[in-house]
Amino acid sequence: MANICRMKLIASALAILAVVTPKTAAAAPQRLDCVLTDIEIKSAGVKFDSEVAAEKRSIAVIFDDDAKTLALKSDGTEIPLKNVAISQTSMTGAGDNTSLGIDRSSWRIVFQTFGQGTTRNEFGDCSFRP
Repeated sequence: MANICRMKLIASALAILAVVTPKTAAAAPQRLDCVLTDIEIKSAGVKFDSEVAAEKRSIAVIFDDDAKTLALKSDGTEIPLKNVAISQTSMTGAGDNTSLGIDRSSWRIVFQTFGQGTTRNEFGDCSFRP
């Protein structure tokens, strides 16, 4: 009988400890360095324009698998994205006039910006920042 009471007391103490102890094993946000190279532009009334290897624009993507957050960092400005979906195969998110998608198997990225009557799609590759 004493052993059963002791075991219940230990189980209760462990349950309380699990609730009040902060989670220290949580993963930190990770960063991808991306280079956008290919551009596709579509404007109202204008034929679709595609330029392969037209630029080498760098952006960073900060993501947190556990918190399901994505942020875009470009030109020193960090923009948190909304409507975030992160799975084992892809990551997507959107801002006011931007959206991005990343294929996690190849780390290919598509970054879209939207303006009045225009859409600019940029494609590239990402890698983990050491």
